[in-house]
Amino acid sequence: MTEKTSNLPEFFRGLREKEEAVAYIHKIKRDALVNKRACGQAKNPFKAVPGMEKDFEDAANAVRYCDRILKEIEKGPKRERRKRVVVRFTRSTTDRFLALLLGIGITGTAALGIGATCLALRLNPLFLLGGVAVVAIVAELWNGRRTRK
Repeated sequence: MTEKTSNLPEFFRGLREKEEAVAYIHKIKRDALVNKRACGQAKNPFKAVPGMEKDFEDAANAVRYCDRILKEIEKGPKRERRKRVVVRFTRSTTDRFLALLLGIGITGTAALGIGATCLALRLNPLFLLGGVAVVAIVAELWNGRRTRK
């Protein structure tokens, strides 16, 4: 039997251990509830039998503690999912910000290149910008003209 379980992937082994832990905590909680019922009054189970207040409180605390543990075990996957969402959002935001900075840098470099060309050729910058616009429009039309599979 141990040979088969040792071949399980780590995920399934961890899942089995988690299920065993949850079952054990449920057993402890059930035992604490039995102790609380034994220490509680018959007509009012929320009050202790006189003289057994300490045992009643210990059992009630054990039940609350088990509930808290079970709640934290249930919150684990949600917390991990939330972390993944935050990481994904942060990465996409960072990528977009870097793309924006890169676009601004390329635009600035192009503007400096156009300005330097205008100064070197002693041209009006509007003529050069118009030529760049015509080239961009022709390139876009050429790109749209090609057939895509």
